[in-house]
Amino acid sequence: MKPLVDIKGDFEQRNIFDLETQKKIIKNFFSAISQFYGERWYEPTNAFMYAAGFSGGTDFLKTKMLAYCQDRKSFTQKTMKDAFSISVNDLILQEEVKGKGGKEATLFIQERLTGLFKLTSSKGNDYEV
Repeated sequence: MKPLVDIKGDFEQRNIFDLETQKKIIKNFFSAISQFYGERWYEPTNAFMYAAGFSGGTDFLKTKMLAYCQDRKSFTQKTMKDAFSISVNDLILQEEVKGKGGKEATLFIQERLTGLFKLTSSKGNDYEV
């Protein structure tokens, strides 16, 4: 998380300086993913309820989603949700990372998100958060 919000971190490199805006972008990201899970978001089977899920999600936000949103001038929950193609069979579950070390589990989550990420070329006209 620190590389995102640090001085000269990923947010500042994209001219997003306001801490409240940074927090909202992070919240929008995880809220977008949670919509695919519905009520299952709160279950212990959800990998995002654990450190590896949070870290992997944050790494994905940093490496892929920020650039995607910046290109579209929109950091809204809808923009982020629309960037994914996740079916009920694609949910990232804790059992998939069980037994993996911290860095390995984090990378696994990031790679799974990358596999579910739809790269499209449509761009928005308004800067939204």
